[in-house]
Amino acid sequence: MYSDPKHIVYSTTYNNLGKLYYKEKKYSQALEQFYLCKEIDMKNLGELHPNYALTLANIASVYYMEGKYGDALSNFNIAQEIQCSVLGENHPEHVCTLKNLLKVY
Repeated sequence: MYSDPKHIVYSTTYNNLGKLYYKEKKYSQALEQFYLCKEIDMKNLGELHPNYALTLANIASVYYMEGKYGDALSNFNIAQEIQCSVLGENHPEHVCTLKNLLKVY
């Protein structure tokens, strides 16, 4: 049905696979899926879309678990800036990302 693997419908699939690998502590595989999701979201939705921000937060969570705190911090910061700007500072997704950001410190 959708022959282009960069079609927006695949973004959710890659995200869900990334979450599955994350829960299984298969972090390199999770990152691979999240980066595919990020590329599709950026192309189809733009860098100011909440889904793109959520993908960045997912990537940051993987980096955090791997002990790559600089990479986690960078991705959490960008995600929370997008979420605050688009969703508002009191939105649950933004608050969740802020809580995760604080864990890095």
